[in-house]
Amino acid sequence: MFPIGIATIAAVLRKEQYPITFLDPENMDMNENDTIEKIKNEKPTVVGVSSVSANFPLAKAYLEAAKAHGAFTILGGNHASADNPESILKQFPCIDFVLFGEADYTVRELCAFIEQGRTDYEKIQGLAYRRGKEIKVNPKRPFIEQLDDLPQPVWDLVNMDKYNVSNFMWCGKGAAPLITSRGCPTF
Repeated sequence: MFPIGIATIAAVLRKEQYPITFLDPENMDMNENDTIEKIKNEKPTVVGVSSVSANFPLAKAYLEAAKAHGAFTILGGNHASADNPESILKQFPCIDFVLFGEADYTVRELCAFIEQGRTDYEKIQGLAYRRGKEIKVNPKRPFIEQLDDLPQPVWDLVNMDKYNVSNFMWCGKGAAPLITSRGCPTF
C-alpha cells in the first residue's frame, strides 16, 4: 500500500523547500542492500524512516546505515508511537530522534532546527531525543485540526501502478488510500 503518512510528511518538507528523496523500496524494486547503497551514495543530512513494529528490524538497518554515514536519524510511524520513545532511544543508539503522534509539523520543525544548528529540542512537541546521556521526551503535539492544511502526498515520486490495496478490498492496481481523518482506519 502507498505509505500515505510519510508521503504527506515528505510533501510538508518539499513545501518548505527542503530537498527530499522519497524512497518506498518495495515500490521501487529495491532490496535492503540497494536501499542502504542509496543512503550511502546520497549522503543525506537527515534520514527519516517510518516503521510499523513488524518491519522495525529493517527500519533499524536503514537507520544504522544512515548514522554510519553521518546523517541525523529519525524514527517515526506506528512503532515509534506505540512503543515507548525513551525505550527505543535507550536500546538503539543509531536513532537520534523519535517522533511520536502526528509528525507532519514535528519533522518540519526538527529539520529547521538542524539546518540552523539549534539544539534546543525541548521546544519541539512530539519529539524524543538524547541530551548527553539523558533521554528527553517532550510533550505530545496536539492533533492537526485542519487536515486540509496539509499538502497532498508526494504521489509524483513513486509508480502508483505498483500499489495494490486488494488485501483490503478489490481495487486492482494503481489504487491508493485516501485519508479523510486521522487514526486507525477500519473497512
